[in-house]
Amino acid sequence: MDTPEKAVVYINKYGTAQCGPDGGILDGIPIERIPIATSLLKFASSEAFIVEAKGDSMETKIKSGDIIIAKKQNHADVGELIICVHEGKVLIKQFLKVGSRIILHSLNEKYPLIEVRQDLRIEGIVKNIIHYD
Repeated sequence: MDTPEKAVVYINKYGTAQCGPDGGILDGIPIERIPIATSLLKFASSEAFIVEAKGDSMETKIKSGDIIIAKKQNHADVGELIICVHEGKVLIKQFLKVGSRIILHSLNEKYPLIEVRQDLRIEGIVKNIIHYD
């Protein structure tokens, strides 16, 4: 980055991402633009997007209604929290690998592991969580 960013930038919000079953689909059309202090970002604001968490599969770290700031990225390291599209559903999960298998892990133990057999697209990596209590 050659020039410093503004203190506040507007980041595209793309709806909800499911923390649990039955997520929606990110269609690339933002539903609104949310002002965010650049101090909450540790990367270029042009790479940022926002989704709202829905469901309880990522509790206690992420709760339904939390605002998730993510960095656009199509790959993940083991253990990172990701926003992904799997079988047509937008999900927030922990990315794991066991041998050559890819696993989507819910932090809430009441949900089973999802073994990815096909159709996984990583949209971004969770970088910040704004909790609403």
